[in-house]
Amino acid sequence: MPSEACSAIEAMPGLTWVTALDPVTGRWVVRALNHPEPEATMAEGWTLCLDLPSSASSARGERLLVRHAQTRRLRTVLETDSKGCVSLEGLPSGEAWVFEWQPSETRQGEEAVAATVFSPDGVATRSYVLEGANGWAFVFLPLDAIAAMGMREGADGSQWPWVPQHVVFFARGASEPTSEAARALGAWLVGGVEVDSGKWQVVGHADNTGNEEDNQKLSLARARAVANRLEEAWGVDAEALVVSGKGSTVPMGKNPERNRRVEVRWVPALQ
Repeated sequence: MPSEACSAIEAMPGLTWVTALDPVTGRWVVRALNHPEPEATMAEGWTLCLDLPSSASSARGERLLVRHAQTRRLRTVLETDSKGCVSLEGLPSGEAWVFEWQPSETRQGEEAVAATVFSPDGVATRSYVLEGANGWAFVFLPLDAIAAMGMREGADGSQWPWVPQHVVFFARGASEPTSEAARALGAWLVGGVEVDSGKWQVVGHADNTGNEEDNQKLSLARARAVANRLEEAWGVDAEALVVSGKGSTVPMGKNPERNRRVEVRWVPALQ
């Protein structure tokens, strides 16, 4: 409280009315004293990964500049680990940020690179395409703003169904998920996926090794394997499952490990 203040009343969290002596006029005045709320930050486990070709040099040491979207002031510089990932822990989650990749000398020939944001439970929440034409940069919007768009009822009364999604990864050539990926799927389902009226979309994918006909068959086999687990282990009605395979036509990026996958989504029916 200011030294010349004689009383203070907390009106609400973050706002206090203070009665103080104005040093210029010598009169007692009432002023609002604002206390900023603690800055919300991203929790441990949030990561950003660059899908860099595995055939090139190590993905370690690639630099990502993080700037404030409005002022362009540099907040921090992040360096990727051997998997091409950086931790987003501690980054304020209520603001928009510009991520700018500065390709190392061995990466100067890249035409485009995918950047994916993963939540602490391993779910791919957003994906961006970085290109030289856009300065290898993208704008990362506040998490709270994106979450608000996913609420069932918008401020205008419209319906914005929330679509939970999980990605199951596979070993090369395998039609059954790895044990780690299967456990992660179970943890996601146990974590509370609210289902009412709608459909489960199970979409399989493959990397671009081999011919497209084989990739199409493999992607569909992967989707069916995950759908079978949903039926047998979790009691999902077969009629609520929509199973498909996309072959290698919809890559998540250039890293083949991320393209050998099945995407599981619960899509609520619009009421």
